[in-house]
Amino acid sequence: MGLKIGGQVEKVNGKELSYSEFVERYMVKNQPVVLTGLMDGWRACKDWVLNDGRPNLRFFSANFGSSRVQASFGHLNHPHVQVQKEQNQTLRMGLKIGGQVEKVNGKELSYSEFVERYMVKNQPVVLTGLMDGWRACKDWVLNDGRPNLRFFSANFGSSRVQVADCATREFTDQKRVEMSVAEFIDNWLEVSSMDYDNASTRECDIKKSPLYLKDWHFVKEYPEYVAYTTPLFFCDDWLNLYLDKYRMHQDYDSLEDRNEVCCSDYRFVYMGAKGLSIDAISSFL
Repeated sequence: MGLKIGGQVEKVNGKELSYSEFVERYMVKNQPVVLTGLMDGWRACKDWVLNDGRPNLRFFSANFGSSRVQASFGHLNHPHVQVQKEQNQTLRMGLKIGGQVEKVNGKELSYSEFVERYMVKNQPVVLTGLMDGWRACKDWVLNDGRPNLRFFSANFGSSRVQVADCATREFTDQKRVEMSVAEFIDNWLEVSSMDYDNASTRECDIKKSPLYLKDWHFVKEYPEYVAYTTPLFFCDDWLNLYLDKYRMHQDYDSLEDRNEVCCSDYRFVYMGAKGLSIDAISSFL
């Protein structure tokens, strides 16, 4: 986690605390605090909870049982979840697409047509041709379609990045470590070149522990490189327009000088084993 808390976290009656006091005493200082009394009178605290503190599941079933929801089976070691996954593999994603997804040349589609035909209707579509000329498509890919890992190592190897150890759980996520891009690439190349039949036990353990580079703020770190240009259809980027101007850290310049992971935009580079990746807001990569 990279988080260490010493001593006691202060507990304060939230009903007796003004907003300005909260900002001055806690928010500005990034000081943790437990605010009590703010949930008194919440309907959820009455309807959703049994007298012994457990969730009132039957209340949800009786009052909201017809709602369709997405379910994530994250606790892989739970026997009930495992059985459910084995009996019905479609439960893994909760996603079913029927028919063909239309494929359209993005260069021949206007923004108004895109909005009317697809965005307003929430209709999936594959837009082709929009990546022609992207520098990333030239520099980052070998002729056989594999990623050009040595290019990253040679040109961006000193960057510090967050890497997830996919074989090790830490709290509700994978264990995270920080390393350089060059170190990550070296590990990738070592694992991919390993002779599985003749590998030692330690080497097999490495093989079973895939690393996943995630949340690398590449665009913010290398703005002059221009890896891609955002297609017209996706230029209305309200999230990054705000974050480009907002500094998440008061000592941002000193963090940047030390090349620490401190950026706050939402333009990421991900590198890992092939397969489907789904981020926190369910965009598919």
